[in-house]
Amino acid sequence: MSSSTPTRVAGGVSATPDKIVASEFAGALALGIYLCTLGFTVRWLLFSDEGWTRRKAVNWPMVGVTAYIFVATIAYSALDLKIVMDEVKLLMTDPGAVYILPMWLNICKCMFANSIALSADLVLIYRCYAVYGDNLPVIIFPCLLWFGGLVCTGLQMYLQIAHMHNPNLGPYIWAKVNMSIGPGIVLIPFWGSITVLNIYCTVMLLRRIRRAARESGPYVASGESFRFIARSITESGVVYMSTSLAHFIVWFSFNNLAVRTIGVITLPFIGIAFNLILIRAARRRTRGVNEKPIGEFTSIDFNTTRNAILTLDIRPEPKEVSDTEYGSERSTPSRF
Repeated sequence: MSSSTPTRVAGGVSATPDKIVASEFAGALALGIYLCTLGFTVRWLLFSDEGWTRRKAVNWPMVGVTAYIFVATIAYSALDLKIVMDEVKLLMTDPGAVYILPMWLNICKCMFANSIALSADLVLIYRCYAVYGDNLPVIIFPCLLWFGGLVCTGLQMYLQIAHMHNPNLGPYIWAKVNMSIGPGIVLIPFWGSITVLNIYCTVMLLRRIRRAARESGPYVASGESFRFIARSITESGVVYMSTSLAHFIVWFSFNNLAVRTIGVITLPFIGIAFNLILIRAARRRTRGVNEKPIGEFTSIDFNTTRNAILTLDIRPEPKEVSDTEYGSERSTPSRF
């Protein structure tokens, strides 16, 4: 495939056909990994541990968020593929031409991307809220960041719709960030707030887990469970944080290929990070059923007495533990 000389457009440098296809290929690889994790997540959300019978207690809110992330990711990928096919076709027939992205396609893509990040962050905030025993002050700061991201999404759509009705709007010469693929002046604060929110909630979760591990005393099995949960949350948080941080930084670049590549891999990686916690927790639970290492990978209860074994749960479905399993203490149902 021949390459034409990159053309400088308002706010960025356009990519050549071969680079456009390469970025789409990277997005396809990320999407394939996400679909694999999605299959395992759906299995643990809807079916019992022992077979393929329907689970008696299904966490439908978690199923709903998982389904929305899947639908929005597929819709984003489909729109992006259409744009790439149209752009490559134009550049192959007329190498000197500059592809003009239909604004309605860009509006839909940005809406899907932002809504996926906001949905995943809403679940993360709720996890932090539940772990701290419904302590509202703990989530005030991430809630402010979340609403800030929501405001940025509305402002972004407004700018894009205004530009669709008035193509001469801009060209934002004063803006020292990329404005050719999307409104970088709005996307930078959006992804910045998403990154800070992710870091804050992850640190607060790990802090609470560390405190519970200290309070569990000499119980080795309980400590191992806490370390497993800490690793799961950390690994998932690192995946999400690294992609959102890259998306924040890339808007300071005028290389449209970098913006495009980060954009197509960010959404699948958000879905992967979201699914990893559910998959690892479910697999740990199934091992616990057979080996009984700690009775079960059981639910959250930080209000138990100091002499009880403190446990934490990030399972995808609610489940209660019998009174005899931990003496006189009953674990509360999982809300994760």
